[in-house]
Amino acid sequence: MPTRPDLRDIATNVREAFADMDRDALLDILTFVVKEYVVEGPPPMLVHQAETLADLKGPTFAQLVSALQTRFDHPELAMFVVDGDQVSVRVGGVVQPLLPSRTPLAEPPAPPAAPAAAPATDKPEPAGGDDASARFSLLELD
Repeated sequence: MPTRPDLRDIATNVREAFADMDRDALLDILTFVVKEYVVEGPPPMLVHQAETLADLKGPTFAQLVSALQTRFDHPELAMFVVDGDQVSVRVGGVVQPLLPSRTPLAEPPAPPAAPAAAPATDKPEPAGGDDASARFSLLELD
């Protein structure tokens, strides 16, 4: 599982690398950094551009989740683990891969049709209406 780089570790590594350099080399590096990133501005890829819905149609789901994780600081996005083109979700410390369904979801079944009305008979219903033998007498057997 790839993890996000820790910026403090990177800064510590850079500091340790610069610690052994002489003054002239450090001045050359500092001059270059100030000229490139302060005077001339950041590289075009780092300039924030508003995305449109059309921009979001091309990437894969894994790329989309990675883009959301780098742009937004929502704790729910930290639950997603992206490894190449595979996206998993971490719930309760367990990582479960998200797998696309093999078949499209089926339409929900149609509601059952209303039962056919019982054929009309000429027999009058009993006065009580709760007599079990009278209710079952209308059933037909095949």
